[in-house]
Amino acid sequence: DEYLMAVAPGYKPVDKASLDILLSTIGATEATRDSCLAEFNCITEDITQTGGARVIGVKLKSGDLNFYSVRIPNSELAVRMWEGGMGTYGHFWLNFCHIARKASVNLPAEHSLHHATVLPAIPTLLRSWERSMGMRSITEGEEKWAISEGTYITLKRTGHPDFVLRMPTKPVAVVQPRLGCL
Repeated sequence: DEYLMAVAPGYKPVDKASLDILLSTIGATEATRDSCLAEFNCITEDITQTGGARVIGVKLKSGDLNFYSVRIPNSELAVRMWEGGMGTYGHFWLNFCHIARKASVNLPAEHSLHHATVLPAIPTLLRSWERSMGMRSITEGEEKWAISEGTYITLKRTGHPDFVLRMPTKPVAVVQPRLGCL
């Protein structure tokens, strides 16, 4: 819990009931609970001592400027994009931010995100991670999307023209081969 609290703002430690469920999924019984917990803690300690676990979905901390942004025309909102543990997978997180308050907000009503299409086609709706996991009620400011770098996205808003943006791309190191030498 201490490790995750340090790398993932907003992480809440696991309560006893949730811990019991976790331990039962890895085979613990009432008789073996304490030994399973000790083994689990030992494995977790090994992971944190060797660089830690890859944590995805890490939200931006207050004051963190390590993000890309695009202001939405005729709106108080901007789209923010950041790695948040997904850089290894070629993805960025995306959320909405109220510009004046500098606060994350959920997708406003009558707004939707879609894959941008070049040819006339039915646009594919992009669902947030929270909606994809079946959440009907999302805490304000917690909604986010994981989208492949370089992807073109269309924001549709009632009463406004479609707004297309492109997800950032990470620089690729290109090495020029040399002839006749190692």
